[in-house]
Amino acid sequence: VKYIIRDLSGAVITFASGAIVHNIDFSTTSNGKPEMATIHIAWPKPSHTVTLLFETKKAARLAMFAIRMPDLSRLCHGESPEVEHMELPIPECHVIECKNIKPGTTSTTIASCLPLWCQPAKVFLKPLPPMDSHEPFCRDLCVFGALKLELVNRTRDPLHDEYAATFSCAVEASKATKGLDDARKRRPNGIDYKIRHRISITFTVFIGIFRAVEYELLTLVVERRDGPVHARFESLGMPDSTHGLATFRVSGEGPEVMAQLKRDIEQLLAGRIAKTDDSPIWTDYFSTPEGLEWLGKLGIRNACFIYRDKKRCRLALYARHGASDNRQHCIDILVMKVQAVEAEAKMSKEAIEVLKYPGAECPVCLSEASDPYLTSCEHVYCRACLSDQCSNTTENFPIRCLGLGGACGKPLDLVELQTAIPAHTFESLLRMSLESYIRKHSTTLRYCPTPDCNHLYRQPTDDKPFICPSCFSSACLSCQYPHHDGKTCEQYQDTLTGNAAFQEWKSQNGVKDCPKCAVPIQKGAGCNHTHCWACSTHFCWTCLRAFKDSGETYKHMTEAHGGFFDREAGERARLPVDAEFLAAARFGAAWYRAPVARMQGRGAIEVVPEREHARRMEALAALREYEGGLGAFRR
Repeated sequence: VKYIIRDLSGAVITFASGAIVHNIDFSTTSNGKPEMATIHIAWPKPSHTVTLLFETKKAARLAMFAIRMPDLSRLCHGESPEVEHMELPIPECHVIECKNIKPGTTSTTIASCLPLWCQPAKVFLKPLPPMDSHEPFCRDLCVFGALKLELVNRTRDPLHDEYAATFSCAVEASKATKGLDDARKRRPNGIDYKIRHRISITFTVFIGIFRAVEYELLTLVVERRDGPVHARFESLGMPDSTHGLATFRVSGEGPEVMAQLKRDIEQLLAGRIAKTDDSPIWTDYFSTPEGLEWLGKLGIRNACFIYRDKKRCRLALYARHGASDNRQHCIDILVMKVQAVEAEAKMSKEAIEVLKYPGAECPVCLSEASDPYLTSCEHVYCRACLSDQCSNTTENFPIRCLGLGGACGKPLDLVELQTAIPAHTFESLLRMSLESYIRKHSTTLRYCPTPDCNHLYRQPTDDKPFICPSCFSSACLSCQYPHHDGKTCEQYQDTLTGNAAFQEWKSQNGVKDCPKCAVPIQKGAGCNHTHCWACSTHFCWTCLRAFKDSGETYKHMTEAHGGFFDREAGERARLPVDAEFLAAARFGAAWYRAPVARMQGRGAIEVVPEREHARRMEALAALREYEGGLGAFRR
């Protein structure tokens, strides 16, 4: 066998030698694939509304019963006409209104169907709606991009004809449903049609599985028949024999409810896997015709159906209605059968293999191989060591032979892996290979963004939103969030995270982000030297320029902004000072208290007048007062 095919995560995966992913096919129709691009319109059948006028109340009451008699019922859509007795504040005037009368019926025909003792005094026949009453609806369908409109059923609802309008995708169908419903509400005097966006899901299963779970399957659908879902079950093909495939379809409204119904049906069709200690119960005896016959007899005795999955080397059990407890009894018998078969083959197998590979060394444990297995490249492994090698592999695919000290490097054949290691380890190896492939191709292959949904899809080239065939949720493929029609990805993310509102609040409350770590900082008062508590960065509050220490920050504020404080903020303006004055102010240098200092930008020593000296002392006191308050705040 060169390739092995598995249906995983909603795609058909082809694996090659070494359990490496060879191909992923999304075009193959998988079981349970939904149809979501069609909407159903229930259009009222053309019918008359007849008004019967009676002179006495007794005659009107007798007519109420007579109208439901077969003679008049054959003139209406359905089993009987819709009748309403209208009480009017007029003496000798009693009115009965009948709806759903078929076209072509005349007032004389209606009167002739009533007995003589309840003949109406007058019969008023409301004319049929105009023949072109459907034209506005057809124009709306064209506007929303309907590709096809066809009549699908004339008999299910006696009062309506059901039409199906097909669109290019599920998103277009959803938009058309909302738009057509809004258009109907804008025309209060138009035809009262009903629009439903129905989701249809088709399943194809083995006939034995279907017959075993038929009762539970119909129960799942019937539970959702009433209410807003309107679930339906349709049998599309049932073979008469015990072999073959059964095809059925379930449909309903509401993506969330139908997604849950789909999961329930898939879980029911998957059955109960026969396991012991979390490992599938399997032996090669079940692959033989004798083993299949034995499984069939076991299922008949316990009112169960046992499905043999040769590809995955496992058994699935399906109990008929009322026999669910028998599945555990079947599992106990299967365990004993496997133990008996393996014990019978163990002695001869060990004797043959020990003689065949005497002293062979396993390249994994570097000791004599126990329960040896010979690969196609003629290297002998312990089966347990080969299984451990496959179980611990998460990235390095394909699985290669470690013979000759790792120099062999030949990818192990799929048949070798499937034969040498347990079935559950082999299936887990295929899933890990797929996960590794997806991680390496994360730009083109992605999982559905809905939590707990593992459906895989390929990144399309167009801008259409993705509709998950498993959970029926729509997603934007650009940002991996739910579909946000009318909003950009940034706008929708701002709506989810509240980022836009937070940015507005920051601008209104004097909050800025640290230029290094982006932690929001709010400044209430004080100078513009800011120290971030998160990353210990010193920066200027005015221009958000970062510095190594406070000295460089104060020098920058003096040179670039003319001081430490914001004049616009209403704080007291301070005199510009040079670096020497800054050092003296911070460290209290005694030499600066003399009226001598280096003036900023002068480049020479000058004698400072007493007035200038007093102003600088005032600035020094204000700075110390500020730093004292800051120190108390830090403590």
